[in-house]
Amino acid sequence: MTSYDATSLRERLDAHRAEVDEKAKAGYLVEKAERAQQALRAALDRWDSLDDGRRDVLADAVLYVVDLDDAESDVDSPMGFDDDLDVVRTALAKVAPDIRV
Repeated sequence: MTSYDATSLRERLDAHRAEVDEKAKAGYLVEKAERAQQALRAALDRWDSLDDGRRDVLADAVLYVVDLDDAESDVDSPMGFDDDLDVVRTALAKVAPDIRV
């Protein structure tokens, strides 16, 4: 069972976006970050209707996205958000397949 709630996950997305805006030097990075965040926020809007397993999947995706130094550094690599988008797509396929990134 997840120990997160939709509000705290949205707050982490907000903090991540502010950090990306501050550090990212290329506009395409910000655009990719925005696409990931919009999709996650849309899925978080359904939080109350998700079972615990799907909440865990969604929470894990948010936590991955907000980690700037995940598999590919979000702000130091030209492909920094490609791995994030892959994680979001995989999570959405399980949680909200109608939401596209």
